Amino acid sequence: MDGEGRATPDLYRVLGVPADADQEQLRRAYRRALRRLHPDTRGAAGDTRPDAAAEAALAHVLHAYQVLRDPIRRAHYDAARAAARARPGGPRPRNRATPSATSAGREPRRAPRAEGRLVIRIGPLRIDLG
Repeated sequence: MDGEGRATPDLYRVLGVPADADQEQLRRAYRRALRRLHPDTRGAAGDTRPDAAAEAALAHVLHAYQVLRDPIRRAHYDAARAAARARPGGPRPRNRATPSATSAGREPRRAPRAEGRLVIRIGPLRIDLG
């Protein structure tokens, strides 16, 4: 479940590939979905969904590819997916892996916003997104 109570989509299903898909299969599925859902090419494919639904579907595809193309994030997602399947009825863990946090072996911490500023801390590193 995500923060709004909806089930988190299976990223492999979003792209329409098997869980053991290689990088080339992921790339092809991503490009095919992108052509189908991108606002510039959506009308040519005969898609008549409202823009909000198509944009949400495109966002899911972009997120799925972003996670699955990175070996570290994909391994983290696969582990969370396996753990969720081992716990029937339990909530599915949300993928929070980031390449920099995962490679350092720790989760990023978000400092509280001060005057509309966002500061992210990863170990000794501090990123101010102003």
